Amino acid sequence: RHGHQNLKRTPIVGLDTQSVTGPQMQRARTVRQWTQAELAARLGVSQGYVCLLEPGERAMPAALATKVVRLLDMSPSALPARNPAEVVL
Repeated sequence: RHGHQNLKRTPIVGLDTQSVTGPQMQRARTVRQWTQAELAARLGVSQGYVCLLEPGERAMPAALATKVVRLLDMSPSALPARNPAEVVL
């Protein structure tokens, strides 16, 4: 399993996993030039599920959102925080 990070770490402080959107995930995926199938394999979900998440047709579960943030190196400071006091400026 070289090349893969341990995605089962403690929660990211200040990250509101309900605010991670499918379109954000899609942008991060395309920047890395990954296909939906590649992302799905890395997340352990089907490509069809990724296809439903990206346009927002399905809500992203909190556990999956945490994996997405870590896998795609999405900065928590770039995503909405749980409350305004936790926003990093």
